[in-house]
Amino acid sequence: MAQFLQLCIGLAEVSRRAISQEIILQIRLLRAFELTAIEAKGIPEARRRAVHDRLIARFPAADERLTRELATVLAACGQPEASRKILASMPKGDTNPALTIHLLSVLRGTTSGWTAEQKAALMDVYGRAAQWRGGASFPGFINLLFESTITDFSDAEKQMAYGKVPQFAPLTEAELSAAAASAARGPRAGAPPGIARSRGIRAISREETFDEQIFTPLRTPASPAKGRPIFEQTCAQCHRFGAIGTDFGPDLSTLASRFKKRDVVEAILWPSRAVSDQYQSVEVATTDRQTLFGLVAREDGDKIALQLTPAERPIEIAKAKVASRKPSTVSLMPEGLVDDLSQAQLADLLAFLLGPPPQ
Repeated sequence: MAQFLQLCIGLAEVSRRAISQEIILQIRLLRAFELTAIEAKGIPEARRRAVHDRLIARFPAADERLTRELATVLAACGQPEASRKILASMPKGDTNPALTIHLLSVLRGTTSGWTAEQKAALMDVYGRAAQWRGGASFPGFINLLFESTITDFSDAEKQMAYGKVPQFAPLTEAELSAAAASAARGPRAGAPPGIARSRGIRAISREETFDEQIFTPLRTPASPAKGRPIFEQTCAQCHRFGAIGTDFGPDLSTLASRFKKRDVVEAILWPSRAVSDQYQSVEVATTDRQTLFGLVAREDGDKIALQLTPAERPIEIAKAKVASRKPSTVSLMPEGLVDDLSQAQLADLLAFLLGPPPQ
């Protein structure tokens, strides 16, 4: 009996490997077709229809890897039946964000001939995706997918889309004026515009603060629990830590596994000493004599969109109105951010950041 069971297990393993190899082969064939289409700069309509007819019954596949490649090829074939079937196969809710985003990507430019209900259903998916986490560049990425998807929508359909995904709607004139006025004041004492700096109330240098936090033993142990509300008030408007905060700046959830305490203290006290390329801000001077600072959210041949701390959505600037543009040497994270904290409060904040992120 033991030998028989072992034989069954062996046969099951061989079968599993055979299935896996078959899937890998299918994926390779689909990718070969994709590369051929790219190299040929397009595939004739008759051939695209023939490929669609051969593949449509196979979608979606039991294996997610194969589903992804089938969706890519079927969407490229340009047949309305395929795009509608891809929409119908969207994962429900938040069950599989990675697959959902892939399917959103392949559906760009394929909504011709869709019903109003189908377009509304697609915007519902974007409404969910806009709430997901993914780092500072993630909202801009989803925004780009959204904008490329609604390019061919009618004005009424675009208003429907903005209603379902309001964070991607264009800024109103009032919002644009308020954000531009806040962002155009220019840096003072190294501060980017639109960020209110704290004013220090203690006669102690940052070097002394650093030494106190790194080298002076604490009389009372630091409290991560007390550090949480400090993070929420001081840092959460730009940073995410576990389940709290936002994704404007770097995600701090894995801070303790990547940096030592002295590195974290130095980054808080002197944020402009080392700025990651991913968070390099730019200074844009416009022809109407405004100076704006922010992160480049997206850019094309006609306009540049800057993500500013005070604005919920990027501000678009026509390149024809850009007088000059240069990298900013000043971090969007201001110095003096913790000037109003006591040494004990700063220690509590550090204990919270260097502990396990809240779930």
